[in-house]
Amino acid sequence: MQLYPHWLDGEFVRIASNTAAPGFIQETIRAMKLHALLGTQFILNDVQVFDSAAVLALFADDALYDFVRRDRGFLDLRVEPDPSLGDSPFALAARGFTRTRAPGWISSVFMNDSTPIKRLADEIIANVQAKGYVDLECPSRTAKNYPQYAKELNAASRAVHYFGSQDKPHKMVAVPGERTNYYQVLYDLLGKLDEVAGEVCQLSKVSEGIRSMLLAQVHEDFAHVEDTINFIDKEIEDPEARKARSRVLAILGHEADLAKREWIWNNVVQAWNYATQKTLQPEGGSVGTLPGAMSPAPYLESPTDILVPVELENLAGPMVGVADLPILPIDIDEIGWAKIAEAREATADTMEQLTRARHAGNIDALSQPLREHLVAVGRILQPPKKVSKVPYVLTIGTYVAGQVVMAGFGDQTLKNYMIPLVTAGIMNAGRIGGDIWRDTAPWRQRRALTNTLFRAAKGKAI
Repeated sequence: MQLYPHWLDGEFVRIASNTAAPGFIQETIRAMKLHALLGTQFILNDVQVFDSAAVLALFADDALYDFVRRDRGFLDLRVEPDPSLGDSPFALAARGFTRTRAPGWISSVFMNDSTPIKRLADEIIANVQAKGYVDLECPSRTAKNYPQYAKELNAASRAVHYFGSQDKPHKMVAVPGERTNYYQVLYDLLGKLDEVAGEVCQLSKVSEGIRSMLLAQVHEDFAHVEDTINFIDKEIEDPEARKARSRVLAILGHEADLAKREWIWNNVVQAWNYATQKTLQPEGGSVGTLPGAMSPAPYLESPTDILVPVELENLAGPMVGVADLPILPIDIDEIGWAKIAEAREATADTMEQLTRARHAGNIDALSQPLREHLVAVGRILQPPKKVSKVPYVLTIGTYVAGQVVMAGFGDQTLKNYMIPLVTAGIMNAGRIGGDIWRDTAPWRQRRALTNTLFRAAKGKAI
């Protein structure tokens, strides 16, 4: 299934990584590993290629880079061509870098100083215009001039090279005229919230207390969105400039109330991600909530990626009340990208069945193919039944033998030496036991993952 991931957007990553638990980006990568096992294809926009800390972390990882080059079905890019660059694959891959030249543009990764990424943008655009491609064999001048950011800058160049090396252009599939922007989404959301308020007033199967609670929530959401629009209208006079998210960020400091400033920007980020998702038009779009912000998708449409319909009688339900952070209950760090590639190749049949079922858009059609695919993946990732203890037995044997030899050449008799030998053996047994526990950690983590998959396939609580 093709999915636009809001949680790979640079601003979402920056905000969430400051408000969520430490290791947010690492958890994001773990979430992508599970998506890879379930056959998800991520649809990225032109900005995510170079201005998302999570995407840069992915392309900085040699193992992940080898994986995406081997499996072209995992990441895709859709952009609107820039006439100054053309519509060749490399031109489209570099399309996002032209945004860095817009007035007031600020990087989500290089917040304190956007100069390094702007210099890289100029370098890549020049290479595409002059050569028609980005050559990774030629070291980046910008990375050399900013060695403290070389990892991120080289990752951005690698991402452009990867998408530019595709066989076909990656153009947007939205019909011209239907493309939207975050500002329009906010206005649409305002109208929908007003409509929902009227529908809540007409609910007949709920108590007056519940109706009042729902109505209060809708009114609060309406006020937040309205205040966001009013702030933008007041601070940005040019109607066209209001459509650019970066212009809002540039004037955000004009709002003195820090709490209000936070949720105004978070509302803009949420609306921008929804607008991008609609523009790219993948098969599904993820939705998430930042502090104080409104996620438009539950109000404007049914989010097909999770197959949970939103009902007016349950506005505080799963799409509103549950934080959508990619935090996993199990650690899959020990499952490398090479093993994931092997699992994807070995489970191609069940993955295809699951993809077809997801297109159906209902949980009944999804259940059985999902169970079969989870079992198939679990069998591929399942570790050996037992972990060999031979190396540790040999360690103990070698130690004892060494002590015996030493005793044989000493002045004391072997009988007199046995007591300290046994004592030392017990002490070393604890150390060796610790070694066994440490060395078998990958096996235990792999077993925890596969057990989770098998239990999920059986429908048991995880």
